[in-house]
Amino acid sequence: MKIFISHSSKNKFYGEKLVELLRNVGIKEHEIVFTSNIAYGIPVGENIFNWLKSQISEKPFVIYLLSEEYYRSIACLNEMGAAWIIENKHAAIFSPNFNLSSKDFQSGALDPREIGFYITDEERILSFLHLISEDFEIQKVILSFLKV
Repeated sequence: MKIFISHSSKNKFYGEKLVELLRNVGIKEHEIVFTSNIAYGIPVGENIFNWLKSQISEKPFVIYLLSEEYYRSIACLNEMGAAWIIENKHAAIFSPNFNLSSKDFQSGALDPREIGFYITDEERILSFLHLISEDFEIQKVILSFLKV
């Protein structure tokens, strides 16, 4: 199983913080898909859509890094729809300025009643780590580096 970080490239900074967190708790490089970093993204010579389709169809744990930019991106909404259809395990993580009352979020594929959290919420991050520990071997870590 892999962790797929579905995000807008405009939120690369937050995605990098998530990758840093995941790596620091012991998630291996080959277990992370994060297309804004070549070490975790689409290999040279691959068709972007075919590669993403193959990654999503392997039923990864999907992190939806939600933001206004995410909902303005057709590519992000395509990723969300594809992962939603496959019924992947997932978590919604919100950028600091994301409005939970936004029409896009309230009427989208993700259930707005399902508990997500803001990326700056350290207590929820600990709950998130507990959640992913069901499928991944993780180590304890000090989370102070995650403050954004």
